[in-house]
Amino acid sequence: MSYILHLTTEGRNYYVVVEKVIAQWVYNRLRAKLNKQEVIEKMKERAEKVLFACLVVLALGSFGFSIYYRAKKQVKGIAYDAPAQIATEKTKKEKKQKKKEQKISKPIPMKLISGTIPLIASVTYPSSCTDTKETIYDFGSLYNVTAFSFSYAASATNNCAVDIYAEDFSLYLSTDNINYKTVFGGSGDCIGGSEFSNPISIVPTRARYGKWQTSIEYNPYSANGTIRLVLSNPRLRGILIKKTCK
Repeated sequence: MSYILHLTTEGRNYYVVVEKVIAQWVYNRLRAKLNKQEVIEKMKERAEKVLFACLVVLALGSFGFSIYYRAKKQVKGIAYDAPAQIATEKTKKEKKQKKKEQKISKPIPMKLISGTIPLIASVTYPSSCTDTKETIYDFGSLYNVTAFSFSYAASATNNCAVDIYAEDFSLYLSTDNINYKTVFGGSGDCIGGSEFSNPISIVPTRARYGKWQTSIEYNPYSANGTIRLVLSNPRLRGILIKKTCK
C-alpha cells in the first residue's frame, strides 16, 4: 500500500508517493520532534514558576527576619539598655542646659551692704586662736546664680604651712537676707592666688543676696606669731529672673 505525503516548504506544495513503512517513519519522526518541543516549553514554564516561588519565599524570609531582628533589638534595649540610655539622655540634657546657662549667664552687679572688701581674717597667737570675717552683697534683683570666683592670699609671721592650722572660704546665697543656703565651702593653701580665680560652676540657685565668709585657725603647737587670710575680688555670674523696681 502506498501513501501520498503532502509537504509544504517556502510556500510551495509537494506531493510525494511513498510506501507505508516510509510514511510511518516520517510521521513518527515529526511527532517525536513536536513532543520534544512541547516538553521543553512545559519545562520552561515550570522552571519559571519555581523561580518565582523561590523569589517570593526569599523576599518573605528577608522581611520576616528584619522584623524579628528589630523586635529583638528593641526588646533587648528595653530590658537591658533602657536605664543606661535614660541616664545618657539625662546627662546630655543636663550638659546642654549647663552650656545654655553658661552662654546666657552674665556678671551679677553686687552692692556691698555689710562688711569690707578685701575680707581679712587675722589671728595673733597667743592672744587669739581663730578668726572669722564675712561680707554681704545685694544684687539689686533676683538672679539664678550659676558660678562664682574670687582671689585669696595667706601669710604668716613664721611658717605659713606650720602656723596655719585651718583656713576656709564659704559662699552663702539668700533671697531675703535672712535665710542663707551654703553653695560652696572649701580651703586653699599657703601659696594662695589663682585656684578660685576662674569661674566655678554651681547648681543654679535663686538669690538676691550673697554672703562671703573666711575663717582661719592658728596652730597652737607653732611659735607665737600672726597669720592672715585675705579674700578679694569676689565675683558671681547668673541669669536675671526678676528685676526689682527701685
